[in-house]
Amino acid sequence: MGTHESDPAAQQPMMEFRSTLATLGWVDGRNISLEIRWYGGESTRANEYARVLVALAPDVIVVTSTMGGANGGIGTHGEFLPI
Repeated sequence: MGTHESDPAAQQPMMEFRSTLATLGWVDGRNISLEIRWYGGESTRANEYARVLVALAPDVIVVTSTMGGANGGIGTHGEFLPI
């Protein structure tokens, strides 16, 4: 995520995402695994996190910024992953 994890405003969308997943029956640690990375707007860190996440071979990757998505980071490392 493009902001710093200690930013309360950045935490709100993550809490909503987890809540929505739970409403749909997906609970982190039970039937889904969430690997969350906060890159704080640093492109080098975003690129490294992209490599790490793609290497985990997930079924899907969700990003909240263009730097982490197809315009940078993950899009350059995982052509066949749903992003």
